[in-house]
Amino acid sequence: MRLIGPFPPPKKKGRSWLGEPAPLTPDDRKDSVFQAGMFALIALDLVIRFGADLWHLLQPPG
Repeated sequence: MRLIGPFPPPKKKGRSWLGEPAPLTPDDRKDSVFQAGMFALIALDLVIRFGADLWHLLQPPG
């Protein structure tokens, strides 16, 4: 069976509509590490604050 007519090229599977991902530059990597570090510090701060609040709430009165 022969296909007749102009057909669009087949679409690549597994790619987003934005196209190929851009390779990371060293600055992008530094930003990613910085963001991950800040996220970890903020999460640790929140865990310590809420843990301290819970500790004080769970102590027996007196």
